[in-house]
This record gives sequence, C-alpha cells and structure tokens, in this order.
Amino acid sequence: MSTQNQIKRKLSEPAAIEYVCGLLDEDEFNHRTELGGFLCEQFEFYDTRGQEQLSGCVKALRELEASGYFTLPDAWCKTGPKSPRRLAGPVPDPEGVPEKAGDVRGLRLELVGTVDDMRIWNEMMIGEHPRGHGPLVGRQVRYLIGSEYGWLGALGFAAPALQLAERDKWMGCGAQTVTSALACGHESVPAPSKHQVPMTLT
Repeated sequence: MSTQNQIKRKLSEPAAIEYVCGLLDEDEFNHRTELGGFLCEQFEFYDTRGQEQLSGCVKALRELEASGYFTLPDAWCKTGPKSPRRLAGPVPDPEGVPEKAGDVRGLRLELVGTVDDMRIWNEMMIGEHPRGHGPLVGRQVRYLIGSEYGWLGALGFAAPALQLAERDKWMGCGAQTVTSALACGHESVPAPSKHQVPMTLT
C-alpha cells in the first residue's frame, strides 16, 4: 500500500500532471496500459526485483482521471503481439559526417524522454541492430546519439538478470546475495547502429 501511495503521490505533483496531459494531447498511446508502461520508465516505478509497477501506475492514473485531471485512453484489449512505436520509415542517414571522430560537430547523447524520441530509438533498433529489436527489462534507460549531421546511433542500458547460474557460481554468491547486489547496479546492453562515425587511425 505504501508503494501505491508513493506512485500516486508522484503522479499527483503538478509537474507530473502537466507532463501526462502533454502526452495525452499527442494522442500517441493506444490504451492506458501503454501509457502506464511509458510512465513507469520515465518515473522509474520499479519494484525490488526490477519489474515495472504497471498495475499500481495504471490504478493511480484511473484515480487521477476520476478526480478530473485528464481523460485516459480506453483500456487495453489483447488482440495480438505488442508492436513498438515506430516511425513511418527508416531513420534518415546522417549527411556529411567527417572521416575523423574528433571532427564531428555537435556530438551529444540525448536521453529518450518523449514519444518522438522513442519512435526514433525503436526504428533504429528494429532496422539496424544486428540482433533486431528486443524489449529491455527491469530498470532501463535509453539514449540517442545525435550530431549536426543527423542521428548517428542509439544505445540502452537495462538491469541484469536476477539469476544466472554460471555468473552466480563464478561470483561465489547465493541467489539472495546476488539479488541484493544487482538492485544497486545496471548492465549495459550494446545497441550499435549503421550510422557510425568513420574512424581514421593516425
């Protein structure tokens, strides 16, 4: 109950309500569960096992809707596999990228924090990652690699597996000890893109 109250308290903050209203105005979410999942990522609503507190988030959204703060999309009706939000076509190739990485202007990491950012990130993963698009689990964060020439790539970080026999054996730890340790750490998930800066060795 305490965790549920914390979720509602966070979503009841004026800045959070304004943020949710802005997302709803964009009309990008097919159902309230999709919205709840996105908010779990943005506000880091995860339990001690690194799982999204989706039901608690959606419940808090319903209560806020009942209080008149906003109108949610319809409830989710499962009809088939979930499809990630995407662009209408591939991410445009960057133009005029220098041959040396040190000459790239405007190189930056941008935190994925909007629906538009998520569409670009998903499109890169689906179309360009050698292993295709796959869901991140537990605690997670995503970035886009930008520049003056266009998008160069994307990357993501997610929580490691709670149980992995070979790793746990190598560490010499029991399951409970590993779970406690992993609650404080993250595991990198490489996300290469074909939009790579050409490298010249000198």
